[in-house]
Amino acid sequence: MPFKKTLLIGWDGADWKVARPLMQQGKLPQLQNIVRNGSYGNLASMPPYLSPMLWNSIGTGKDPHKHGIAGFSEVCPETQKVRPIGSYSRKCKAIWNLLSEQSMKAHVVGWFASHPAENINGVCISDAFTRPLTSQVIEEDSISPNSMASSFQECKVHPGEIETGILEYLVPNLKRVPQRDLNRMYKLRKHLAELYTVHNSSIEILKKDQDFDFLGIYFHFLDWISHDFMEFHPPYRDHIDKELFDLYQGVVERSYQLQDLLLSDLLTYTGSNLTVMLVSDHGFQSDHQRPIVTPNVTAGIAAWHRPMGIVAMVGPGIKSNYEIKGARLADITPTLLHHFGLAIGSDMDGKVLDQLFSGKHGIQTIPSWENTTTHYQAKPIYRDPEDALLNQFESLGYVESDSLDGPAATQQTRANNAWNMGVALRSIGYEEEALPYLEESYFFAPEKPHHANQLALCQLSLQLFDGAEESIQTILDYGDETPRAHLVMANIECARGNYEKAWNHLDQSEELEDNRATLMIRRGEVLYNLNQAGEALAAFEKAKQFTPDDHRPFLGCAKVHLQHKQLERARDNAQKVIDLQYDCVEAHLILSEISEAHEHWENSLEHAKTALSINPKNILVQHRVNTIQHWRNSSELNDYLKLFKQLVEHKKEQQLNKKSQLDKDSLTRFTQWEGEREAYRAHQSQIDSIHTKEVITPGSSGKSFTLVSGLPRSGTSMMMKILNQAGCSLMTDSIRTPDQSNPNGYFEWEPIKSLAANPEVIEQSEGKVTKVISLLLPYLPIEHQYNIIFMCRDTQEISKSQASMIDSQSPQASGKTLTSQELTKHKETILAILHCAPNVRLVEIDYNGLLSEEPGRQLKQLIEILPMTEQVLMQAAQAVIDPALYNQKNSL
Repeated sequence: MPFKKTLLIGWDGADWKVARPLMQQGKLPQLQNIVRNGSYGNLASMPPYLSPMLWNSIGTGKDPHKHGIAGFSEVCPETQKVRPIGSYSRKCKAIWNLLSEQSMKAHVVGWFASHPAENINGVCISDAFTRPLTSQVIEEDSISPNSMASSFQECKVHPGEIETGILEYLVPNLKRVPQRDLNRMYKLRKHLAELYTVHNSSIEILKKDQDFDFLGIYFHFLDWISHDFMEFHPPYRDHIDKELFDLYQGVVERSYQLQDLLLSDLLTYTGSNLTVMLVSDHGFQSDHQRPIVTPNVTAGIAAWHRPMGIVAMVGPGIKSNYEIKGARLADITPTLLHHFGLAIGSDMDGKVLDQLFSGKHGIQTIPSWENTTTHYQAKPIYRDPEDALLNQFESLGYVESDSLDGPAATQQTRANNAWNMGVALRSIGYEEEALPYLEESYFFAPEKPHHANQLALCQLSLQLFDGAEESIQTILDYGDETPRAHLVMANIECARGNYEKAWNHLDQSEELEDNRATLMIRRGEVLYNLNQAGEALAAFEKAKQFTPDDHRPFLGCAKVHLQHKQLERARDNAQKVIDLQYDCVEAHLILSEISEAHEHWENSLEHAKTALSINPKNILVQHRVNTIQHWRNSSELNDYLKLFKQLVEHKKEQQLNKKSQLDKDSLTRFTQWEGEREAYRAHQSQIDSIHTKEVITPGSSGKSFTLVSGLPRSGTSMMMKILNQAGCSLMTDSIRTPDQSNPNGYFEWEPIKSLAANPEVIEQSEGKVTKVISLLLPYLPIEHQYNIIFMCRDTQEISKSQASMIDSQSPQASGKTLTSQELTKHKETILAILHCAPNVRLVEIDYNGLLSEEPGRQLKQLIEILPMTEQVLMQAAQAVIDPALYNQKNSL
């Protein structure tokens, strides 16, 4: 199959429920053209419906537990500080990496979590470039190759550059927007600036390269607009401000039209023989299911997200006017690889949507793409501009980085991301794999009902009934979301066979039934398990009215009707489930049972095999397939049933052993986390005690400390050796040994590197001279007096010396040296602080002057703070100073 020019367009939050009426009215001609001439359908999303997780599943063909993106931020494993999610966080290759490795020309613009820009065989413009800050600023590492950054300068749009006419197109009565709501208009300008920055950059790429193979473009615009304006989308709801509804009721629809118009403009630059694939990561609630209040929890905005996005594909070899069934996010990359004639990684979670191709081409596979290597594979490195100095000092071995954001922020991010990953794993049936994540989220935030609720449901699915009850008891103890907790408890008691207790919990949850569709579905499921078919059916039918696009109430109805031999009704509901959620195994099995009841054995087997293809590890599905295959031969069937009975008994024994092991593993994890939490509490208690102290007078403790400081490679080790030779007692250890960069030794004390996180450590060095790197000086406790010998050296020499040291000790970190201007700025800032500090006596020693033929003038200053004579210092200096080291421009 020859290479084919392909455009992958991402419209975040786009939904057929909004788009279809506009298409029917002729208001989205470009999207209508794609649907009419190509294939289209729903694209099943994945809880918890967070864009960073979803777009990386689209771009990699893998679910979140494999690509590693678990939220909007993460805890940096090296520093334990919270940092934004980025391309450095992704654990596997994306489609643009794979195509680049095959020497295809691949470009990508603005993809979610794509900063820093990656080294690919084309242009990579990260999402940092598209952020609407100023049109003059291009963030470092936001464009690859760097040499092309200047050519995209004019593509960046500032919010202030958005013309009033565009705003009036979206909000025709712009002049009537009240003062109280002007901030919404400012946000609209920002969203438009981002939209046009992405659009302009994409066109610039197309102008430069008409022979591209792949261009992936991500537009956040529709999702932003929907979050800001969907509450005003018709029909009107009583709790909405009527004045604002009248102003904004058309914004969402006009935004779709604007996005369609820009797509049409984009296609004029692509040339011929083009394939276009348009996708969204989730839909958006646009009718009576819209939340009245957005949940006040982490990522609560996802309550607005609908579980079905869109997919549409048009081009050579793609079926016309064909509806795609059963597509999910992870299918996009495998489908594109197949389209390009490439193999699919067996470790990908997605499948090829071969149904949409008009011709039949065998699907090739390889074990994994992750083992292939090319020069395009360099992994982006996270660099926080504010932490650049800290990171370099850490790489030189001078400072121990700690989370200055605080342990609370770290633990909150950790808990949230663990919950996100656990929910995602549960959504694809990986309950056992989800358990550690949900336990972690619950342990660090047990007061959050949604954390305890998800953990309990996971434990319930693994038959860990006691653990599930303990998790739910947390919600009941906190007294929040108790009706929801009682519903889960009803499920637990049903699983135990305690139906009376289940009914008691159901009674306590009824107050939520009228306005919580999901809870109505759960109530119907519990009633079904309690053999209350009529009440269960009523609950499911009521849930349909609130969630007509949710497959679960239809599945519930299908099960009830099947139980009562109402086969046609059961078939209709099961088929509706498959239309909404193709990979629902239960629905295919119900159709299999219905066919069996009609003695349509071949159809029954076909439905069962479809279920098995979706979940090949499900023992009950395997059993059904085997049972049907043996139905003609009673002898074979009896033999198989005997074997199956033995298999079931073996599985029960395995389940008991597994439950025991799961409990042991959980206990181990909780013990580990308890140790971490105690360490956090101890740290927090120190912080609290500092905050509750009275104002401390600088130098009031009566304690005095002598320090040698300066930038790394400024002569601090040499000064420490001079003082040691002169008879001073030094605070050192032997952890850092001499090397080629410092053959005479470093004279360091390892614990002082934790000064930022543990300021009290300085008190252990009283009476001795201690080496403290310049970056840590602001963290010295103010209640003490300090004599500081600050080494000053030409910063150009320091920069060269640091680079030489990094090259010799950490070749992989080569090229990370700060410039002399950055080093000078740091030095001047620190010295300004020291000069103003009332508890500091400062002596500045010129390293270059100290190495001259007459160092006496430099050393004479030390007599003011050290109890020794100038003669002793001079003799020590003569014994220590080796000008040859300076000639190498490489000494400390």
